[in-house]
Amino acid sequence: MKLLFLGTPEFAAAHLEKLVECGFDILGVITRPDKRSGRGRRMISPPVKVVAQKYRIPVFQPKKLVDLDFLTEKPDMAIVVAYGQLITRNVLDSVPLGFFNLHPSLLPKYRGASPINRVLENGESLTGLTIYKLNEHLDSGPIYIQQEIQIGPYETFDELYQKLIEYGRILLVKFLREFPSLDARHQNDAEATYAPKIKAHDLWIDFSATASAVKNKIRAYDSVPG
Repeated sequence: MKLLFLGTPEFAAAHLEKLVECGFDILGVITRPDKRSGRGRRMISPPVKVVAQKYRIPVFQPKKLVDLDFLTEKPDMAIVVAYGQLITRNVLDSVPLGFFNLHPSLLPKYRGASPINRVLENGESLTGLTIYKLNEHLDSGPIYIQQEIQIGPYETFDELYQKLIEYGRILLVKFLREFPSLDARHQNDAEATYAPKIKAHDLWIDFSATASAVKNKIRAYDSVPG
């Protein structure tokens, strides 16, 4: 089975590397464009691009993904991990088996951009990973496989982030190896909750809140700059 991989940050790069190590046939990688960063405003490549180049996998960096016409070979399936851009219906329909996203929450809980921060901020003791088939709506496609993960009472963002990478790499390989025998199940939209993108006001600590709420805020945003 020929795979197309879409992703951008370190979280995605770790999953791409695992797929390469396990011998999956990755015909190309789509990631976000390089961007300037730091005081010197140097152009920085996304971590996924760095890993792809290490293994000589073709890299494509469209500003906006409108089609897959630039691919010389057509994939059977696309894997998405923290790509950072919505994928339109015409692109989703262009891959025979579809696009499958690994999301770091137990969907339909915590749909959206910042599930890791939000589960910690809300003091959850359980989270997980979900691999589901993408559709045109936010994190709402049919679920193929999930993994529950316990959250320690003092676990921080960085610690949970690394744990999700560790479990996510295993789950993604399991999904691909077992895909033909997996049954999809539809999400119950009535049970959905959301994890919106982090904004500046989310980082403020209200010291009139309970000790537990303050602790959870610190755990959730301990690695956010500023």
